Amino acid sequence: MDVELPADALRSARAGVDLADIGNRYLEPITALQDDDLTFPDPVEFAYYAIYNCFSKYSRGDDIPDWLIVNQALSVHHHSEVASRLTRAIADIDPTAG
Repeated sequence: MDVELPADALRSARAGVDLADIGNRYLEPITALQDDDLTFPDPVEFAYYAIYNCFSKYSRGDDIPDWLIVNQALSVHHHSEVASRLTRAIADIDPTAG
């Protein structure tokens, strides 16, 4: 398991380009997750897919809905925390929105 992959993928998403061969590095783990050869606890799997989809959208230009990424990221948390975490995230982006 490439433990640096998620952090590298986020760096690439922020930069808007694949900085470290992320696309190829994700091929095996994503295929293994889809084939059930690799399993994570649900929150970890949601986070893994959220980061992968964020990378795919912002580094490769794949047509992935923003809300899919947001919902995957929020699914990492208990449902009772989702609204407050989303509100805080929006406030961090636009302090006038909170």
